[in-house]
Amino acid sequence: MKVLFVVTSFWAYGELIIAIEFAKEIKKYGHKPHFLIPPRHEKVVKSLNFPYTILIPKASKINRVLLKDIELRIKPEIIILSDFLNYHYCEKHYGININDLEIFSGKVGTFDNFHWELQREAMDTYGFNSNILKNTKIEDYGFKLAPCPIVNPHLASENNQFKYPLIQDFLPYNKDNKEKYRDELGLPKDKKIIMVTSATWQNIHGKYKGADEFISISDKIYESILSDLSKRYLILYIGDEAKYSLNNNIKRITSMATEDFDKYAMASDLYIGRNITSTSMIRLALSRIPCIMLMNSKFSKVGDDVYTYGYYMYPVGWYKFLKPLMEGNPYMDIISTVEQFDKSDVIREVEEMLFNEEKKERIGERIIELKKSLSSLWKPNYIVESIVLGGFKDDKESMYSINSF
Repeated sequence: MKVLFVVTSFWAYGELIIAIEFAKEIKKYGHKPHFLIPPRHEKVVKSLNFPYTILIPKASKINRVLLKDIELRIKPEIIILSDFLNYHYCEKHYGININDLEIFSGKVGTFDNFHWELQREAMDTYGFNSNILKNTKIEDYGFKLAPCPIVNPHLASENNQFKYPLIQDFLPYNKDNKEKYRDELGLPKDKKIIMVTSATWQNIHGKYKGADEFISISDKIYESILSDLSKRYLILYIGDEAKYSLNNNIKRITSMATEDFDKYAMASDLYIGRNITSTSMIRLALSRIPCIMLMNSKFSKVGDDVYTYGYYMYPVGWYKFLKPLMEGNPYMDIISTVEQFDKSDVIREVEEMLFNEEKKERIGERIIELKKSLSSLWKPNYIVESIVLGGFKDDKESMYSINSF
C-alpha cells in the first residue's frame, strides 16, 4: 500500500516522530510511505531514506499543485494527517485546508494522539480556555490511529479508531551498556547521571497576558532544581537553547541524531521531563530508564496580570485537557509525576528513583504488564491493510486475520 503522511507542524517534532515510527513499521512489510513536510523537517526525513515532498510556506497555489502531483504520480491509498488540529489551522501557513484533501482518491485519516473524543472540561492553553474543542471535530478527518501510550490501551475504542503500540523498538538499557556508552562518550562512571532535554518549541511561545510571568517563575524553579541536583550529580542538558545557567556539573549538548541521543540516554540513570506527551520519554520509560515528570496542578490568581496555571505539557498547559487521559492510564504507573512548586518533593523523588532498588523493581514489573497490553493491540501493517481491504472491526479476529485477504 502507498501511504502519504501529511505533516504541517513546523515548530514541533512530536507529531513528525509519531508518523515516522508508524512509517518505519509499515515499511518493514512492503508498504510504501511518502511524506509531505515543511522545509524544517527535511533533514530528519531524508536521513531515514523516506521519499518526501516539501510544502512551500505562503504558497497556496503551488501547494495545491503539489497535492495534485502526489495524487497523479503516487496515488496513495491512504492519507494520514500527522496532526489534524494543526492541519485545520495551517491555511495561513500553507494555504491549504480540509477541502483540498478531496483531491485524493485514497482514504483519509489522522493520528488520534490524545483520544480526542473523551469528555473534557476544557482545552486550557496558557491558562485560558480555548474554543478549539467546540470548533474542531476529529470525526471530520476519517479513521483515527491512536498510539499507546499516551492513549490508554485499556479504554474502549471509539468508532473507527485503531489503537496500536507507539513504540516497537526499545533501548537495551542495562549495566553493561551504561558502562559501555559512558566510556564511548567520555562520561564519568563514578557519578549518577541525570538527563534533561529542551525542545525548541518549549522556548518559543506567544505573548499571553499573565502567562509570561508564570513561565518565568517556572523556569527559575526548574533552574534552581537543576542547580541543586548538579551539586551531587552530573546533568546532561540536551537542547539547542542555552536558556538556563550552566556549571561544571551541567553539561550542555546540542541536539543530535537519534542514535547519539540513545547512547546518552543509556548512559544515564534518570530522565527528567516536563511534557507528559513526549515520545522520547515514552520510549525511555518503556526501556526501563527511570523517568520523572514535573507538572503543575495549582491554579491561582496572584495579581491583575499574574496567575499560575496547570500543565502536563510545559509551557502550553493542557492540564485539564489531558487529565481525563491520565486517569487510570497504566503509563502513569511507570513514570513518577511531581509538582514543580514542591521542590523538596522533587529532590526526594529524584533520590528515590536513583537509589531505591525495590521501587525500580516494582516499576519494572509494571512495565512488563504494560508491554503485554501493548502487544495485544493492532499492529501498524494490519491497520493499513484493514483500512484499504477489510474495513474496521475492533476485535482480535480482524486484527490477525487480515493476512488472509
